[in-house]
Amino acid sequence: MYMLIAWLLLTKVFFKPEIKEIPGGAALIKEERAKLGRISAGEVRVAIIFVLAALSWVFIPLIFQAMDADPPIGDAGIAMIVALLLFVLPAGAAKGVRLLDWDSAVKLPWGVLLLFGGGLALSAQFSSSGLTEWIGQVTAGIGGLPVVLIVAIVAAGILFLTELTSNTATAATFLPVATAVAVGIGIDPMLLAIPVAIAATSAFMLPVATPPNAIAYGSGYVQIPQMAKTGLWLNLIGIVLITVTTMTLAVWVFQLVY
Repeated sequence: MYMLIAWLLLTKVFFKPEIKEIPGGAALIKEERAKLGRISAGEVRVAIIFVLAALSWVFIPLIFQAMDADPPIGDAGIAMIVALLLFVLPAGAAKGVRLLDWDSAVKLPWGVLLLFGGGLALSAQFSSSGLTEWIGQVTAGIGGLPVVLIVAIVAAGILFLTELTSNTATAATFLPVATAVAVGIGIDPMLLAIPVAIAATSAFMLPVATPPNAIAYGSGYVQIPQMAKTGLWLNLIGIVLITVTTMTLAVWVFQLVY
């Protein structure tokens, strides 16, 4: 719904297209597609490994939960097996060439992975240090506000904060805080965690907010005032949609109580 509204707003109101068809566009796409060639054996193997990893992450816990037993391997173990397979399995007919080599591995965005790990560590320390309980006690006073208003305030705060900070860092930092606040006011933590997670990925006003924004600005066709004006409307719509989604769909799917 958000994507549809955003597309309509951008193409019908703020940035109406000057032409209806790009001359030679279809031929260009076909030409670029032909340059890719047929899918290689290495690409097939990588796809199979990642599909198996995704299925394992989803179904192994469910299967052992149905058996009332603990899974023999966790999410981290599955990820390690995937990494080992990529380093071990051959990429194709060429001898000694693997699906993943160390030269490629060191180019991975390790900073993002460390940021995720830091967020998980921060969340664990919130609980073990007692900070979660303290935040809950301090914020217990806002429990008198309607839950829908609290959700809207959280969504708005994170939406505008993530315009200036990393989406991942914002989510990793504020998810533990949001859940602590939820515990303090006596509602299900998911009611505040969901708007934080969704809002942290919705940044439209500034080039620094996300790499896609920076790419659009770098094209030279979009100026910062245009982006800020359009992004403000998208943010306001986002606040409404996130609040409505949380209070309806999320409550129904996750059986949340408030």
